Amino acid sequence: MNNNNVEVEIKFPLPVVLQSFYALMWDQLKPKLETPRHLEHNLLFKSPGVMANGATLRLRRSGEGDATLTYKDKKGVSGNTKYKHRRELETLVSNGDIVEEILETLGFEVSFAYEKVRSVYAVKGGKIMIDETPIGNFGELEGPPEWIDATAAKLGIKSEDYLTLSYPELFSQWKKQTGSKAEYMTFDAFQIAMLNINGRK
Repeated sequence: MNNNNVEVEIKFPLPVVLQSFYALMWDQLKPKLETPRHLEHNLLFKSPGVMANGATLRLRRSGEGDATLTYKDKKGVSGNTKYKHRRELETLVSNGDIVEEILETLGFEVSFAYEKVRSVYAVKGGKIMIDETPIGNFGELEGPPEWIDATAAKLGIKSEDYLTLSYPELFSQWKKQTGSKAEYMTFDAFQIAMLNINGRK
């Protein structure tokens, strides 16, 4: 397998107020801003084949109008479970609406939707993503395992803080903790869910 198609990453929780983390990141790593802060809307699709392989098919739209189609699975991938390893096949598409219609015509169904406001920073050897989501702020480190550990150490992130859960899995945990009835991890759904929670108090 082409190792360029294998994604290795970890997530980690971030504070509600991000200024102190940004200050630490700039001081320790001097990262280069690769993609400015922007809204991402993600749709996950399911079909019998995709679900059977434990795979993910995702259509991502950004605030700039760009769209990316991504397929991920664990086929032929092995590695330390301390990190999240996935085979990743990804391509830009010129029209996300048309791709969504094609997938639905072929029998794919939307299984989950989630949004985040993301910033991407490049550091020699890997990337740092800062995600502001409806259920909290998270960071991602993507790169070789040794780079992840070294970068995490500079940012004060301990190995026990590493998260390998996907956003749907983190959302499921959040729902159990809050009792929310929200179906999707979108900002609109979160606001409605919080209104319902507050209305019951």
